[in-house]
Formats: sequence, C-alpha cells, structure tokens
Amino acid sequence: MAKRSMADGSVRATGLARHARAAAVAVLAYLMVPSAALACSCIQMSAEQRVRSTPLIFLGRVVEVRRTQPQGAGFELIAATIQVSERWKGDVEDVVRVHGNTATPICGYSHFPEGEVLLVMAHPRPEGDGVGTDLCSMPPSSGGDRAALDGTLREIGLRRSLFEGDIERAPQSVLPVIGLARFLEDWRDLPAAARAYAAAGRAVPELQLAHASEGRVLFVAHRYREAVAALERAAGLPEPEADTIRMLGQARFLAGDDGAIQTMDFRGLEAGEINLSGRDLAGRDFSGARFGRGRFDGAHLAGARFIGSRISGSFARADLTGASLEQMQGGGDLSGARLDGANLARAMLFGAVLRGASLRGVTGADVNLGRALASGAVFANARLPLARLHEADLSETDFSGASLLGASLVRSSLCGANLSQADLRGANLSNARFDAHTRFPPGFDALGRGMVVATTPACDLPR
Repeated sequence: MAKRSMADGSVRATGLARHARAAAVAVLAYLMVPSAALACSCIQMSAEQRVRSTPLIFLGRVVEVRRTQPQGAGFELIAATIQVSERWKGDVEDVVRVHGNTATPICGYSHFPEGEVLLVMAHPRPEGDGVGTDLCSMPPSSGGDRAALDGTLREIGLRRSLFEGDIERAPQSVLPVIGLARFLEDWRDLPAAARAYAAAGRAVPELQLAHASEGRVLFVAHRYREAVAALERAAGLPEPEADTIRMLGQARFLAGDDGAIQTMDFRGLEAGEINLSGRDLAGRDFSGARFGRGRFDGAHLAGARFIGSRISGSFARADLTGASLEQMQGGGDLSGARLDGANLARAMLFGAVLRGASLRGVTGADVNLGRALASGAVFANARLPLARLHEADLSETDFSGASLLGASLVRSSLCGANLSQADLRGANLSNARFDAHTRFPPGFDALGRGMVVATTPACDLPR
C-alpha cells in the first residue's frame, strides 16, 4: 500500500449545535424505519466498484473513541479520532474524526477499537465535521472480499506511482500530468483529478482540454463556482467544444447566476433540486436530465423535450402542450397541467398525480400510468395503445374517442368516467370498478369484460 501526500483541507471543530443536528438526524432516521424493515441491506459491489463509489479511503490508527447517546434513542453515536498514515482517495487530514453509530438496523458502524489500525472507507459529512461511515461503506476485516479490495488498492497505488515517476522524469512534459489526471478521474478521486488538470492548464495555458476537463471534474463534484472559472478559461480559447459551452451555462446557473437560464442547454443536467416554476421555457431541451426534485409549477414548457429524463417533482398547472416526454421517468405532480398533444411513449409516470389535467390527443404507446391519481383528467382522443393504467384512479375521467387498444386497466376506478366512443379492443378491464355514471361505447358489456360494480358511494380504490 503506497503512501500518499496530504492534500489541502481542514477539519473543523465540533460544535454543540452541529452535534445536536447530527444526533437529531440519526434519531429521526432510526425512528422512521418501520419495525418490519429493521434490517440492514447493502448493495453487492465488486472491489473496483466499491473503490470508485467511495470518496475517501485511508488507513490510520484509532487514538480516541467518544460515545454519546441521543435522548430517547436506543443507540449511541460514535466519534473516533484516527491518526492517518496512508491515503488512497480524497482530501484527508493527518488527524480525522470518523463518525458512526450503533444503530445496526440503519447500517450503523461502531467497531473502532482504540490502538488498532483500520482501513477506513468514508464520505464527507454535510455538517463539515470530520467524515462519516457505515456498515455498507467499511471494508470487511478479512476474507476474499477484503483480499480483492487490498489488491485493487495496491494496483491503484502502483499505477499512481508510475504516473508520478513519469512526471518527475519529464517535468517539462504535460502528457504524464494529463495521464495522471485521467487516471484519478477514472477512479473518481475528484479533488486530486481537478488539481492535476489545473496543473496541466497552468503549465500550458493554451491547452483547452486541461481547462475543460478541470471544469468537468469540478462540476461533477458540485463545486460550481470553481467549475465556472475553469470552463470560462476553456471557452475563451479558439473553437471551444459544444459540451464545454453547454456545461459552462449549467455551471453558471447552478452557481447562482439566474441570467444564465436564458441561453443554457439543459440536456444531461444533473441536479439534486432545481426550481423553474413560472419560467418561460417553451421548446427547451431537458433530454437526459436528472433532477432529484424539480419544480416546474406553472412553467411554460410547450414543445419542450424531456426524452429519457428522470425528474421527480412538480409540474402542477404547467403548460406542456406538444411536449415530448418519451421514456421520461418520474413526473410527480401534474395536477392541472396541460399536456394536449404531448408524446408520452414509454414514459414511466407510475403514481403520477394528474387530477384535472388536460391530455387531449396525447400519444403514448406503452406509457406506464399505473396507480396514477387522474380523477377529472381529460384524455379525449388520446392514443394510448398498450398503456398501463392498472389500479389508477380514473374516476370522472374523459376518455371519449380515445384509443386504449390492449391497455391494462386492471383494478382501476372508472366511476363516472366517460368511455363513449373509446376503443377498448384487447384492453384488460379485470376488476375495474364502474358505477351508474360511467359511460361506455354502445353495446359494451362491462360485466362480461370482467369489470365490477362499485359497492361504495365514492368508488374507492383498494390500496
């Protein structure tokens, strides 16, 4: 295992308020886990996958362990002080505090024997106080998985040493520096990769690749202001690449430059949370975007493209007329939205809220609207062959003139729905509910198609 030099960084002292917040979060996380689900389950990964997905990997001796018990909790919070001797990934100080807990149902980790040397795999804490780890992050102490992990770390150390040796032997050449940067980026050691690309850019200021790559790595690390500076250097050189310009606009927006939205390209943008409510974004392209929570309430998105995007959030009252939502995943709250003429082909909108939404003339082969809450929505003249509408609340929904060829409406609620002139050939209506107010095409035999008469006034769906 090769030793690594310490990178710039700081470990801030623990304050009482910060400690209280951490304790509160842990208590809430523990209490929110249902009793039937009190069991830790970790995703199985190879040694290389574990190394790539872990931001901080280092070796050190445990010199002190402190234990505190949050009020009312049945577990302890652990803070282990570790004297670091070797580093593989991330910026780690010589002395670092590692936080764990004894709440094993939520994968807590607490095995920090004083005096022992441990390989630590951890992540930065949002509170900024030391680092955090858990049972799924920490490596096994022995066995085949540990041997594979040790072998991977030895290989990383060896290859990094080779790059550093090339740099020492050819200090005037930028190629080994770029090679090291790419190696570090491949293993997702983002801080070190950014520094290596920056060094290459300082050595050869005209090297667009160095500045653009530095900006890309900083962007992925969510260091948007620094990414803007690097990407601006790349964009200022002759013939910048389109991806550089696209990422620069995104970085400016995520760094707080609201004006950047006027020209930015949203394709492939990844953001935990983004608020575009009320914006005029007609015709803009969000294809491949990933938003943990996107807010588009009341936004003008006519003709916008969301092809292959993954967006959880709210589009309440948004104008999505003619928009392309092909293979989109998410949707969330679309209540009162206008999607007339939109393309929903193969979109995954399971559980979406579509109450009062207008979907006149939409096309959506194989769209998944299972368990959607779409009471009062209008699907008039929609083309939804093979659509999945199972267990959906479609009460008082207008499907007049719609094509539902081969669609699944199993156990859906169709009380008060208008299915007049709808094409229901091959549709599965098994156990779908209807009432006296449901309107069917002439001659349609609801009971013969497996539907059932609602027995409650509200035509409630079983959940």
